[in-house]
Amino acid sequence: YIWRPTDEFTANLGIPFSIDYRPSPGRSLTISYMPLTNAQVIASQSIGEPWSIYAGYRAVNETFLKAPTVR
Repeated sequence: YIWRPTDEFTANLGIPFSIDYRPSPGRSLTISYMPLTNAQVIASQSIGEPWSIYAGYRAVNETFLKAPTVR
């Protein structure tokens, strides 16, 4: 389900869960979560036409299983 009450705020209410908030044209905050595996938060600020800075956090759970040995 996508909920968009304003042009500045969008939420994907389901799997994956995400929120995109843009309080002004040069700022944004994105939060996303995939249950049990991935979480991400990114905040960005425009500092000029081609430039922007951002801060972010990402947690990713990757599991690799060993393949069975064939003899």
